[in-house]
Amino acid sequence: LSPVYWPTWLAIGLMRVVTSLPLRWVERVGSGLGMLIYYALPARRRVGEVNLRFAFPQASKTEITHRNKLCFKNIGVAAFEMGLSWWQDKKLLAQCEIEGLQYLLDAQAQGKGVIILTAHFTCLEIGGPVLNHHVPFMVMYKRAHNKLFDAFMRFHRGRLYKSIVDHHKPIAMIKGLKKGYAAWYAPDQDFGGKDSVFVPFFGVDATALTAP
Repeated sequence: LSPVYWPTWLAIGLMRVVTSLPLRWVERVGSGLGMLIYYALPARRRVGEVNLRFAFPQASKTEITHRNKLCFKNIGVAAFEMGLSWWQDKKLLAQCEIEGLQYLLDAQAQGKGVIILTAHFTCLEIGGPVLNHHVPFMVMYKRAHNKLFDAFMRFHRGRLYKSIVDHHKPIAMIKGLKKGYAAWYAPDQDFGGKDSVFVPFFGVDATALTAP
C-alpha cells in the first residue's frame, strides 16, 4: 500500500478493466498502448530499428519503421493478453486451437517429459494457460523488480500452471521433466557470454543460452 506502488495499482486496475471488454477492443487499446511506448521511449525504439536492419538489410527506411511500429503494437497487446490469462482464461480458450498436441501427449504417455522450446514471442502469455488445460505444464520464472507486480504474477501463474520454476533453480524443472511434465523454456537471452553460444539468427550471429 506504499505510495511507491500506487502507479502499479493503477496499471493493474486498468488492465483488469480493459480485459473485461470484447477482444477486438482489448486489441485496439493494446495497440494504442504500444504506440504510446513507441513514442515515449526513443532508446527502445532505436533498439528495434537496429535489430530490424540486421534482420532485413534490404528493407527501406519506411518498411523498417512500419515493422518497428507493428512490434510495439504487439508489445502493447501482449500486456493486456497477460491480463486475459489472469482473469479471462476461459475467453482465451474459446479463441485458441492447438496444433500438434498429440505429439506431446504421446511423449507423456511414454513417461517422457517435453521441453517446449521457443523464443520470447509476445503471445507467450496465451500459449501457456491454453496448453495447461490439456497437459501438466510448468514454466521458468524470473522475478520482476516491482514487488507488487511480481506478487500478482506469482499468484496467477501459480494458479494457472502445474508448477512455476525460479530461473535460479533449474533443477526443479529437471525434476518436473522426469515426472513427465511439459516445460516451457526460451533460450534467446544474452547474459554477457556466460553459459551461452553464438548461433545464426536472420543471418547474424546472436547469443543463446546453452541450458537446453
